[in-house]
Amino acid sequence: SWSGAAPTPPRALAAFCRTSGAVQRRVFTPRPGEVVDATTESHIYQVKLRDSLVSSLQFSKAKNAELAWLDGEIIAEEHLAPDGSREDAPDVEESRDSMYILQPLPPSQIPGHATIFVNELKLSDFKQVLLRNGVQAEFSGGVLYCNGIVAVRRNEAGRINIEGCLCEDYFKVREILYKQYAII
Repeated sequence: SWSGAAPTPPRALAAFCRTSGAVQRRVFTPRPGEVVDATTESHIYQVKLRDSLVSSLQFSKAKNAELAWLDGEIIAEEHLAPDGSREDAPDVEESRDSMYILQPLPPSQIPGHATIFVNELKLSDFKQVLLRNGVQAEFSGGVLYCNGIVAVRRNEAGRINIEGCLCEDYFKVREILYKQYAII
């Protein structure tokens, strides 16, 4: 539950989307557990993925899915005549049914992005993983202590922090921790 004079983070984000012009239609701000059909009153387009885009993706496994980050742009498919030459511009009805293509951005236009760790890690589950990997792990005050040298805790924002001197145990615990995430 959010307390304070400022609007809740989801409401603040919704207000930004409405006022900045980032979203041109409705902005949904559902409550936890509320189901929203975001497809109503929306335009849904089918896009083809260029082979060059698909082959450049680096997938990371996350439970029963595979995830990848991509940087691309959507372009309208060119209308080509059977001989390979460009046809005259399609009429309005035909352009509505045009296929769009998602193609990779040129390397010079790709912006960097922060690394994203995907998983809802429970420290109690992580403790079991550590024990199976030969690392002694004990909870004390909500902190998971590993081999008495490394501390793993969840901060106020819900993120996992790892602390300790940079030694063999630290890097082993960090490696095991990273294996619990799909990293994109």
